[in-house]
Order: sequence, then structure tokens, then C-alpha cells
Amino acid sequence: MSDNGRVGRLTLVGGVESIDKVVECLRALLCCRAVAGFGSKLAQIPRIAFECFQRAGRFEEPVQARLVLALAASGRQAEALDVYERVRKTLADELGLDPGPELRHAQAAVLQQSAAAPAAATAPQIPAAVPAQLPPALASFTGRRAELRAAHGLLDRADGAGPVIAAITGPAGVGKTTLGLRWAHQIADRFPDGQLYVNLRGFSPAPEVMAPETALHAFLTGLEVPAVRIPAALEERSALFRTRVAGRRLLLFLDNARDADHVRALLPGTAECLVVVTSRTALTGLVATDAASVLPLEVLDAAAARELLARRLGDRLTAEPAAVDDLIGHCAGLPLALAIVAANAAARPARPLAEAAADLARARGGLDAFAGTEAATDVRTVFSWSLRAVSAAAARLFTQLGLHPGPETGTAAAASLAGLDERAARALLAELAAANLVTETGTGRYVLHDLLRAWAGELAADLEDAPAARERLLDHYLHTAHAGDRALAPERAPIDLAPPAERTTATALGDVAAANAWFHRERANLLACIDLAGDIGADGHMWRLVWSVNSYLRLQGDPRILLALQERSHAAVERVGGPPLVARSHNGLAQALAAARRFDDAHLHLAAARRLFTALADREGLGLTESLTGHMQLQQGLPADALASFQASVEHKRATGNRRALAAALNETGWARIQLGDYGSALADCLEALAVHRSVGPDRASDAYILHGVGYAHTHLGRHREAADYYRQSAALLERDDDRRYLAPTLEHLGDAEAAAGDRSAARAAWAKGASVFRRLGEEAAAAALDAKGAGAAPHS
Repeated sequence: MSDNGRVGRLTLVGGVESIDKVVECLRALLCCRAVAGFGSKLAQIPRIAFECFQRAGRFEEPVQARLVLALAASGRQAEALDVYERVRKTLADELGLDPGPELRHAQAAVLQQSAAAPAAATAPQIPAAVPAQLPPALASFTGRRAELRAAHGLLDRADGAGPVIAAITGPAGVGKTTLGLRWAHQIADRFPDGQLYVNLRGFSPAPEVMAPETALHAFLTGLEVPAVRIPAALEERSALFRTRVAGRRLLLFLDNARDADHVRALLPGTAECLVVVTSRTALTGLVATDAASVLPLEVLDAAAARELLARRLGDRLTAEPAAVDDLIGHCAGLPLALAIVAANAAARPARPLAEAAADLARARGGLDAFAGTEAATDVRTVFSWSLRAVSAAAARLFTQLGLHPGPETGTAAAASLAGLDERAARALLAELAAANLVTETGTGRYVLHDLLRAWAGELAADLEDAPAARERLLDHYLHTAHAGDRALAPERAPIDLAPPAERTTATALGDVAAANAWFHRERANLLACIDLAGDIGADGHMWRLVWSVNSYLRLQGDPRILLALQERSHAAVERVGGPPLVARSHNGLAQALAAARRFDDAHLHLAAARRLFTALADREGLGLTESLTGHMQLQQGLPADALASFQASVEHKRATGNRRALAAALNETGWARIQLGDYGSALADCLEALAVHRSVGPDRASDAYILHGVGYAHTHLGRHREAADYYRQSAALLERDDDRRYLAPTLEHLGDAEAAAGDRSAARAAWAKGASVFRRLGEEAAAAALDAKGAGAAPHS
């Protein structure tokens, strides 16, 4: 609104304008650097407008001082002195204060004008202080272009309803203050009344954070309020601060805040101000109640990290590009770590960067290479300031997370580490996330920055109950994985598990979909826990974990990983297990060896298993051994030998009464007969397998394998429509369970059957889908073969 418009509205006071509107318009009119030019305009405004403002804005000394001078400039000296006297009395009666320097200067100017030139047309300017407290911006600042654009956008979108509050948040060492100062210096000229800065020490080496009262005292002193006039109570001090900044265009920089409550008393009440807050916490309270806008900072990407090093090390980067890549990788994108590395390298210009990279590599993820001579440049020290800001329980959980060997932590795993229930663990994880000590990547999933993880690991080394916490963690993964395996492969003979350690949380996995989803999420954590169990000599946990992930990894087509795990597991079993367990371990290792096409080694382990099971009179174990032998013989192209092995398996399984296992064995004999060209007998075996299996109860995975066998037999009997129908049923079940290893060939056979039946379009669709699954398994040759089939199939006419 223009000045003329504001004057026009003020002339309506007593008519339709509210007191709030009067105060708003008069304040806006007076908040100008030169008040004398408004003399003629103020002459048009009725006295009642000034009286309204006197009541509503009685503590706003800077604006009241301008009103005094403006009234004097319009020839109303007596009225100006009356305003001064009213404000003086109000301050004395209600706050116990004397007028500040601006009001006193205004009164003196009016008195001097009255004595020297009563009709003067102009009034002197208020000699107000212009604080400039911003620390210097970092000269070597790099990157953060998107973040700076977002910050500038906050000012462009300001609606004038209140001060603009920009909350820059992120973990320790990520560059919050650096970015904030860079932006503040870029826009300082938009705030002609100055800049106020305070380090609130929310996270610092100081034993105590700065109290809001102390920060307000510093601000008021910077605004030339005498110390004797600064009240002691927080509320009164905050009110005086808002009074002093009212109507001014000020930039306030509140650095290193602990939380929203730490800064709330420091916020101005005027829309002309900008407040920049930096904090390691999320400041959600400031967003909710004070309309703050959050600018979250993350670590630098590789390009920005390289730019940061280049600004400090120059041409040395181009001379050693490989070493630079290593340095960036070890720093994990954390600006503080990069700055320490750059400073150390700059101090030793003759030393090759490759040597610095080698030092970091020798540290093996530790923080020794990032130790500085000063607290502010020592990564451990800087991190410790964040940990001091959270509760003791949250700090303990952070330390316990250092015992977790995997890349990501779920809520249940964290609860097990801490020996808490999930609800309590979730609350502590939320506290750590708010402090940017952990990052939530999804619902109930948390990660630690690489350097924070290294630091947590160092802290965890001093935990007295570390062994118990590790046992709970391993039990969480073991019992949950075992439940998942029972859902994926119910036909497997179960293993004995001791009850989990007290205060362990295990996740219930009731069906195939839930099991697959959990295994997908936890795959890397499970492999890391297997390594951990091996490293600490927990052989019992180690082999049981390998057993529990076997079905999942086999279905996902990971033969090399599975073989490595089975070899370690077998060694552990031979150390701690009796003959039944060792025999089963021989079978597991033989299966993995066969998948790796190491058939001679696999036969040796199968023979060892057969000897042990025979001595134990364990027909269930013998049935499994013969089944594994038959599968390997099929891989070797020995279908007749395989049939004999499968038939022996059928006899053992009939003797045990395990009908689900019997169905699997009958299906296997059908497959061997197919390889021998006896398709009629094969179909009979497969149909019997399907009937026996369905008499036991639902099991999608086994159903899918048997349906595939029935379809394959139909294919070779020339019944392509029937074959396609069975393949389609099998593929639907396999896809639902994400069983890629069997889904890919089933889709290939479905395409073959559709093509043989004359439906080329359906054939191409099945082959294309099968090629995609083969590629997900890493089998590019098989995928290319299906692509070629699809390209050669003529459209169905």
C-alpha cells in the first residue's frame, strides 16, 4: 500500500477502521529512514489515530521516537512532547524503565527545534546504532547452490504476516553455519538496520548452553540499551527486545541452537526482520508454532566434495585423481572431514595426496585421521557435542548402535540391542533423528553417517554389556529369519532353537510375502551378522543364521554367496555339532557346491552325509541326501542315475510319513522321467505329486514346482494348451513369492507352449518377462536367448 493510501485509511479512524488497522497503517508509515518528509501527510491524520497507536504500540520505542519527530516536523511540537511524556510514563509505570537513547534524542531534537526555529519544516534524523555482528563468511565456500536458491526463495515468498524464520538443520560437521553465513552476507544489504549474531552454544565445548536471557542481554546491548535498563526476567527482557526491534529491518542470526524452545524468546514480532537459526536438531516445534521454514542439509555429493578440495588444494587434485577419489570416499561427503583433510594436505604441500589417502585407509573407518588440534576441528569432539544434547537413554542407544554390523537398523533390531520394547526404542530413535545423530530412511529404518558409525563403534567398545547386547541382536535376526524360512520352505526339516535371550524382540513373519519383504530389507544386515557371529566365535548363531537364510538366498539365485556361507557354516558345525547336525551340514554344503558346478566336491559331501545318516538310521536325512544327489545328477546330464536316486528318495520319504516331502520326491521322479523321454510316466508321477501335496494343505512354492512339472510333461505329450495353462498357474505363484530362480525358466517354457499352440503374441510377452527376470539374476546369455526368440516370433494371425 502507498503512503497516500495509508494516510487515507487513517483518516477513517472512528468510522470503519479498527484500532488494529490504525496501528498497522501508522507503524508502516513511520518505519521510514527519513521522517521529516511525512510532516504534511501526518497533518491530515486526526489526533485519535495517534492516541490509538499510543495505547497499542506503547512499548515500541523506535517507532514512538519517529512519531515524536514526525509530529514536530509537521509543526505540532507540543503534541510531540506530549507523546514523549506518555511513553516515558508508561515505561516507568509498567516496566520500571527510563526512555532509551532514541526517545531521548527525539525529545532533545524537539526541544532544540522549539527554542531555535519553532516553524522548522524538517526534523533531525534519529542517530540510531546499526549493529553489524555477522562473523565473516568462509572465503573458500563451495557448492550448496540448490540450498542457497531455496534460502533466497524464502525471502521472495514472504507474506508480511510475521518475521521470516529460516531453520538450517543437519548433522554435526555438515556446514550449517557456513551456509547460513554465506547467505546472510549475500542479503545483508536488504536489512539496513543491521545484523545481530549470537552463538547459542547448543552444541559446543562449553559445559552449558547459552541461556536465552544471556542472548537477549547481548542483543539489547548491541542495540545500545544501557545495561542498567535491561530487566532481569526473561519475559520482560524479551518484551524489551521486541520493542527495540519493532519497525526495524534487522537480520538476526541464531547459531547453534539446542531446540525450538532455545530460540523462541529471541524472535522479533515484526515482519521486517529475518531470523536465521542453525541447529543439529530438526526444530519441528519452530515449524509448528512459529511458521519457520526448514532448510535441511545433507552431506556433499562427490562433485561438490571435489569442488571443496579444489578450492583449497588447487592443481594438486588434477595431478592425483585416484587419490582424490579415495579421500572423498573416506570423508563420506562430510564437509568438516573434507576440510580437515584439506587443511592437513595444505600444511604439507610436498606430501603426495596418495599418502594422505593411505593414512585414511589404514584407519579402517576410524576417526584418528580426522583428529584436529582444536576442539572445533576434531571430528570426535564435534560429534560429542551432539550426544551431550540428547537424553542419557538416547545417548546409550546411539552407543549401542555402534555394535550393529549392518548398514541399516530397524526398530526391532534397535530394541533388541538396547533391551527395550519397540515403543521405547522408537521414541529414542526419534530423539536421535531429531538431533541428526541418525537418519530415518523409511518407516522404522535408520542409518548412521559413516563417520558417526565409526565414532559409535569406538564408544561401543567401552560398553560393559556389549556381549549381552550383541547376543540379543543376533537372536533378533536368527529367530526372525528362522520364522521367515519356515514360511518360504515349510518342507524343510526344522532346526532346534533355544529361546531368544531375555529382552529380545523377534518379528513375526506369517506368510511368504511378509518373509520375502523382510529378507529383502534385511539381506545386508543378515550377511553382516553372520560375519559378526563368526568373528566373535558365536558358532551356534553363525551356522543357524546360515541355515535360516539358505532358502531365501537359493531362491534369489546367489550361488557364490551361498557357497561361501555354507563353507563357513560347515566349519562351525564341525566344531560344535554332533553327527546328525554334521550330516545335515554336509548336505547343505553339497547343495551349494553343486550350484557352483563343483560336482566332485559335492559328491564327497553327499557320501559323507549318507554314511552318517545310515549309521543314525535317519531315513528322513537319507531321503534328503538322495534327493540332492538326484538333482546334481540331472545337472551333470545323468537322468537315469538321477531317476534311481529320486526313487530311493521316494521310498525313504514314504517310510517317514512326511507327505509334503513325499510330494516333492514324486515330482522329482517325474522330472527325471521327462529327461529320459518317458512323458506318460512323468505326467503320472507329477499328477500324483500334486494330489499328495494338495491333500496336506496349501503351500504356494511347492505347488508352483509341481505345476511346472505337469506342464512340462504335457508339453512333451504335444498338449500345448494344457501345458500353457499349468505353466501360467505356476508362474503366477512364483511371481507372487518373488521366486526368481524358478520363475525365469517357467516363463520361458510358458512362451514355448504358447508359441507351439499358435499364440505368438502371448509367447512374446512371456519370453520378454522371462528375459527381464533372467537379467535380474545376472544371467545375460539366457536373457539374450529369450530376446532372440521374441524377435523371431511372427505376429499371430
